[in-house]
Amino acid sequence: MATKSETTKRFAGGTRVPATACVFTCRGEAVTFADSDDEQKKFAIEAYDGGIIANHWYWGNLAFDLGGLKFAGRRTPVLDTHDTSLRVGFSTKQTIDDEGVHFEGKYLSNPKAQELRSDMKEGYPMQASLSLEPTTKPEFVEDGQSAEVNGRTLKGPGAIFRNARIREVSMCSFGAAPNTRSTALAGGDETFEFSIDERKDDIMANEKKSEAVTLESFKADYPEIYGQAVAAGTTAERQRFAELREACGDDGELLATAFADGHDVTWALKQRNQRLATELAEAKKTPPLPPNGDDAARQEFVEQPAPKGQDDAAANRPTTFMAAVEAYQTEHTCTTSEAVDKCVDLYPDLHEAMKGGA
Repeated sequence: MATKSETTKRFAGGTRVPATACVFTCRGEAVTFADSDDEQKKFAIEAYDGGIIANHWYWGNLAFDLGGLKFAGRRTPVLDTHDTSLRVGFSTKQTIDDEGVHFEGKYLSNPKAQELRSDMKEGYPMQASLSLEPTTKPEFVEDGQSAEVNGRTLKGPGAIFRNARIREVSMCSFGAAPNTRSTALAGGDETFEFSIDERKDDIMANEKKSEAVTLESFKADYPEIYGQAVAAGTTAERQRFAELREACGDDGELLATAFADGHDVTWALKQRNQRLATELAEAKKTPPLPPNGDDAARQEFVEQPAPKGQDDAAANRPTTFMAAVEAYQTEHTCTTSEAVDKCVDLYPDLHEAMKGGA
């Protein structure tokens, strides 16, 4: 097990952590059939009850603060032993409460999923295993010290994930040694590189922070609206849907509302900007950290606009937020949603002015 000082060094600035360190077998016989009329086609998973995971090979004694756990998406993938090529199903209901992390979902029709379902029908016990990542720097508890989490006491050496996101949950064979390192899990020797900024409560794991809504994900979440927009829509409606999808970025709910209520791209952009502004305001509630010591190292990860001369800046500065978005998109050859994200930071005054006229 890594010592506290060794683990802390991994989180200085850019941080590389083995993928297997973010996989956790949290409960024993935690996978059952759902309590429903069609129970054998649905499953229930009690993935984590808020307890202490003892002697994890990487973190030591470990716990996840239930108050800071979030799901990465509206539906969580369910895999066989964290192997992305062995897809078992997906969640149709997922909740986090004081009693833990709960899933209900349906099996896919592929042979592996049906094999596991058949084994469970015969009484084969399955464990639940979570794959999650910290979204702020873990709280390290030194040897001889303790900390409270979920109404329990964690004794060091160990760590507490005060904020984390759940990427997927797996069904695993009962009897596997829990929380031991295994190259069969989570990509073998793959590593995640985290750039943790405590002020933003964010994480980067060799991927984009968010992805635009795909046609497949939108069809799964909003089948009726998808049918109206794509399958049964006119050419004009399909074009409007495509433009709205780009403007709404990763916000599927906004896309569904905008299309169903007949709104255009300008309305969608204004709504998304307001939501982004709210998130930005929340992220900026913590005062900026002084640029010295470890904080100086973190500063280099915060993107800053290139300096301009006063005369050049005044001459070339857009007069409206939408003009700024259009100019940025043209200059950098990016999507509308990416341009909006950038211009919210570059032109906060124009963004506020546009919101005032919404």
